[in-house]
Amino acid sequence: MKLIARLYYILILITIQNFNAQNFKIDTADHLQRKQFLTVYKEKSKTFNKGIKKYSSSENRELSKVFSAFQTSLEEDIKDRNYLFDERFISFVKEKVQMIADKNPGVRRDFNILIAKDNEPNAFNFGDNTLVVNSGLFYYLNNDNQFNGIICHEIAHAQLEHTINSILSRIRKNNDKKTEVSLLKKSANQQEKAFEMFRTMLYSNMKERREQEIRADSLGFEYYKRLGLQKVAFVSALQLLKSVDEQKPDSIYTTTYRRVFDIPNQKFKDEWLKMEDFSKYNYKLYTKKISEDSLKSHPNINLRIALLKKKLTDNDSIQNEQDATAGFKELRELAGKRIIPNYYDTEKYGLGIYKCLAILQTNPDDDFAKFYLGKFFNKIYEARKAYTLNRYLDKIDPKEQSYSYQQFLSLMWNLNLDEIQKIKNFYEKSEI
Repeated sequence: MKLIARLYYILILITIQNFNAQNFKIDTADHLQRKQFLTVYKEKSKTFNKGIKKYSSSENRELSKVFSAFQTSLEEDIKDRNYLFDERFISFVKEKVQMIADKNPGVRRDFNILIAKDNEPNAFNFGDNTLVVNSGLFYYLNNDNQFNGIICHEIAHAQLEHTINSILSRIRKNNDKKTEVSLLKKSANQQEKAFEMFRTMLYSNMKERREQEIRADSLGFEYYKRLGLQKVAFVSALQLLKSVDEQKPDSIYTTTYRRVFDIPNQKFKDEWLKMEDFSKYNYKLYTKKISEDSLKSHPNINLRIALLKKKLTDNDSIQNEQDATAGFKELRELAGKRIIPNYYDTEKYGLGIYKCLAILQTNPDDDFAKFYLGKFFNKIYEARKAYTLNRYLDKIDPKEQSYSYQQFLSLMWNLNLDEIQKIKNFYEKSEI
């Protein structure tokens, strides 16, 4: 499984009611940009790793090994086209970082900027001066000021060296991690092992994470205040992301399945909708996933919002937020058009089909959704033949998934190879 597919916890996003992508083109000519980024990133990574000298010699050495292993896995992820090298997005983020640094002397400004092809509204940094912004963040935020607030929060994380401190804390508590780093070179899947090790070090201490988030909020708000912008936007950005995280997913009706999958050479079969009886499901056997990007994983979100509200004056709280600039509106529209292609590029084929169905439920004639339905089913067909379908299609989890999504997964798992092929062949004829 690719790094990006593991790195982000997948939420089922709301339907784009007015999705219009007839003029949207898939980015296929970013090879040069990726190559240029990787050249610079590799050199910066070497410099960063050698520059870790604040700790004991053994700790410096282990930190360098951890970052080196993770950076290699990230480089492979970039080669796999899981990041968007669109200068419109990258330049916008760079301008925001420079603006924040100009108003806050001593704050870092030399970030490697990556735009992830991920629909989750989030941004984060890896601790090695790499700042990642999900394209979904542009889609969900209301205006530039909210975006500035999120970037201030992430810069604060970097300034406080939270990633390094988390990894260092893990190394100090568990000397076996030194052996694990050394064993990476002998691993059959170094990329996956490097990620798992990195993730475990970052997210195993929830108490530390809670404290880090609150400190990043506090320092990030100080950075934001110096920009002279509406303070309420810093808080409303967090409130908005919380509301997105709590939104109920789309509901796909059985009538939609019957319409979309009843095709000329294959009639819809009621048996496809048959679901397993989960009434005796043993929830104690369920192991919760670690999710870096869901706001649910950002501890004490309500407390964080309450603490930030205390920093606002009465006048701040009653202000109406400013509208988005034309530049931000353009990026928000582009991010909306990228939602389905993002699922394809990051190999989230099951979720891509679910999103296409949601669009076709409200707009049965959407050619873009039909076109991608063919592309997704082609990948599902290849995976089913290779016995690798579980890499691209979730297993049913009644504790975490909506009934609608469970129904969808049941249908997908009930389809046999020949039935998948017929659906694939029908929708592959669609054009945009």
